[in-house]
Amino acid sequence: MFSRISFPRGTVFRDLTVALIVTFACPSMANDLLNRAARCDDFNRCVDIMLAATDPRSPETIGVAVARIGEMPKPQKGNRKVARELNSKGLEAFRKGDLSSASSLLGRGALEDPADVEIQSNLGLVLVRERRLPEAKIALTNAITLNPRRTGAWIPMAQLSFESGETEKSKGALLLAWEFSENREKTVAYFEKQAVDDGKMREVYSSVLAVL
Repeated sequence: MFSRISFPRGTVFRDLTVALIVTFACPSMANDLLNRAARCDDFNRCVDIMLAATDPRSPETIGVAVARIGEMPKPQKGNRKVARELNSKGLEAFRKGDLSSASSLLGRGALEDPADVEIQSNLGLVLVRERRLPEAKIALTNAITLNPRRTGAWIPMAQLSFESGETEKSKGALLLAWEFSENREKTVAYFEKQAVDDGKMREVYSSVLAVL
């Protein structure tokens, strides 16, 4: 016997229609996205699929796209010791607010060891702050190619997307930062702080928090 379904007073039946559309349409849409992830052989296409798979969230699709990026060619390792020294000096300059020195030092570090994902993501962050967006995109692309699961690369990628006028991609990048975070509570706390402190991206952080 079927139970009677009761709707709260004032319920709009359009909401039921939307729910039915989502219920029946989303599986095919999700499968299409998953199939596209399995076939993506270009960094930008794989990233676009990952961003699309954040809302509604599809961890399986994201994982497949991550695996595809993992198969892409990586730069050869260089002089890690020298690169790390430059990374430390660059971060020190960044903390002091000297963006010019920070980007110069981190850029030299990236040349010494192009396969160091931390240096590439740090360089991308500083270049975004300097609004050197094309160069920032190169560094962050390198970082995500080296490690697609690096939260520290997706947050500056979100900032880069926002500065480039791509608000939806910015939201998706923040959701990926949360997806890959080893400490999601800490990441959410950071988003909450930015939703208050970041005058430019406040609404982006707030909209992401509403989804999480």
